[in-house]
Amino acid sequence: MKTQRNIIGIMSGTSLDGIDAAMVEVHGVGLDIVVTPVRHCSCIIGSAAEALAAMAHDEPMKTSTWATARVAFSKQCAQLANECASGTPADLVVVHGQTVHHAPPSSIQLINAAVIVQQTSSPVLHDLRAADLAAGGQGAPITPLADWILFRDPEPTTVLNLGGFCNFTALPSDQGGVHDLEGIVAGDICACNQLLDRAARSLLDLDMDPEGSHAARGRCQPDVSRKIVDRLKEQFDQNRSLGSGDEGHDMLELLESIVDAKDALATLVDAVATTITDSIPADGQRLLLAGGGAFNEHLVHSIRSRWKGHVALTSEQGIDVQAREAIAMATLGALAMDDIPITLPQVTGRGTRVARDGCLTTTVARDH
Repeated sequence: MKTQRNIIGIMSGTSLDGIDAAMVEVHGVGLDIVVTPVRHCSCIIGSAAEALAAMAHDEPMKTSTWATARVAFSKQCAQLANECASGTPADLVVVHGQTVHHAPPSSIQLINAAVIVQQTSSPVLHDLRAADLAAGGQGAPITPLADWILFRDPEPTTVLNLGGFCNFTALPSDQGGVHDLEGIVAGDICACNQLLDRAARSLLDLDMDPEGSHAARGRCQPDVSRKIVDRLKEQFDQNRSLGSGDEGHDMLELLESIVDAKDALATLVDAVATTITDSIPADGQRLLLAGGGAFNEHLVHSIRSRWKGHVALTSEQGIDVQAREAIAMATLGALAMDDIPITLPQVTGRGTRVARDGCLTTTVARDH
């Protein structure tokens, strides 16, 4: 078994705001691997974006449209993987696929791995949630074991992903060589960028509130914020993986009483930040932020002001906030290669035994 591997991870989130790829060097095997980021690249989703959004919203669609979008999206992932490789052969490409439906036990991460194999000449690991779902789990959160590899520290640490949906991984202290996997707590909290970006489109006619700059100039309306918090906490209290149907767009009706768009956005950020900080079961720990929401400076400020412990971005730990999930995919791929189950029973609810994680596509079809 190789003890030094080059692996590319590819991730696109439920916000459909782009695709990220990260190449890492992996040294060692199993839970003792050391992962070093090498390169990060990103791109827009491209021609498949409209169809992928329609799928995610459960809109009727011709099979031909679905199939065309799948190929176009896969080609975009392949092109990004080659850009990220920059001439360095990859021992493995790990692609999450675009989540267009997630309501366990049903889940679809759309991808055509054979397209990526054909264009990169590397084996491709995909459909990483499937084994967990088949074993009775929620299939998510999927990153906690990768978070242990990447962020474990003598000080207990919580990693917070500010994505389309917000989720957390609370890591116990690292005692040096002892892998306390049973001590890892993780879960989904609530809709995050799904709500913030939808509000920006509605109120500002923008894809997002850049850096949270409009919200930062607004004034929170506490009564409305509390109503939204009550709705968001209902999501957390269900103690399950969030996905299709949980976007919470109907919550934005609560903002209609607020005349100024900046005030409405400030109120929504306040509600999201309050829900997040009230829900993480580890107040006072070191908190590391990642995901697209980490670029929303007003959201980050709102979280910092409510958290009792130290708050930093994962970038300060050498893991770019935008690349963190792609790096996590690469890390999970390395673990899967080493026959380490990539999900945790206490996190996803799966059975203690699970089949080999992910589907490995290695054959390149040739014309004869």
